[in-house]
Amino acid sequence: MGSPAVIRFRVWNALTNVYQCWMCLYFHLDGDKVASKLRRFLAPFRLVNGIPIPGEPNVRYANGPGCLFAQIVAAFKGGPGDVYVEPADAPSQQFVVNLDVDMRNTSFAIVESHPR
Repeated sequence: MGSPAVIRFRVWNALTNVYQCWMCLYFHLDGDKVASKLRRFLAPFRLVNGIPIPGEPNVRYANGPGCLFAQIVAAFKGGPGDVYVEPADAPSQQFVVNLDVDMRNTSFAIVESHPR
C-alpha cells in the first residue's frame, strides 16, 4: 500500500518500428496491484478493427487502441483522487505496467517492469 504505479498505454508504430506511448494512467496508491487489476479487467476483451454485429456473448469489444484505453480509464476512475491521466512522458514510478497494442494482429499485451 502506498506505492505509486503508472500504466503506459503504448501502440506499435509501423513507421518507426517501436511502441509509441499515447498517455499514462497514474495510480497514487496500491501500485503493486495495478497489473493484476488490469489483467482481470481485460480478460473478456477482444481488440477489433470494426465492431462485429452480432457480437459474441460474454465478449467485450474495443474498436482499436483509443477505444480500449478510454474503457480502461472509465473503469478505473471512480471519483476524485487516486487515479490521474498523465502525459505520455510521465516519470516512471515504483511499479510500471506497459499495455502494448499492436493493430497489425489486433492484439494487446501487459508487460510489467520495476524501474526503481
